[in-house]
Amino acid sequence: MLMTAMVFFGLAIVIGLMMLMYVLASRSVPRILSFTHGPLAVIGLVLLIIYSYLNTSPMMAVIALFVLVALGGLTLFYKDITGKPLPKWLALVHGFIAIGTFFYLVTIAVSAAQ
Repeated sequence: MLMTAMVFFGLAIVIGLMMLMYVLASRSVPRILSFTHGPLAVIGLVLLIIYSYLNTSPMMAVIALFVLVALGGLTLFYKDITGKPLPKWLALVHGFIAIGTFFYLVTIAVSAAQ
């Protein structure tokens, strides 16, 4: 289940990087990317929460960070669907924290596997 969560997060990150390119170029983000990125990340987060509940691995910090990332993502999504300009700084911070948290998750997963 942990590996499946990481796959969903990885897919969300790839799509998120594509979205970030649009934001940084001050172009409109295609709706298909917006409506795919969030659900992939939410599925990953739900799987991570279930995994954490069923196992004793230290995932609370990772879950808390991903929830923080999700709040930033919801803010960006709201601004996007209401036609307001997307703050580039928020998109960058959202992405950096998401990628950092993903690598933190991978580190925990690798150390747990050993």
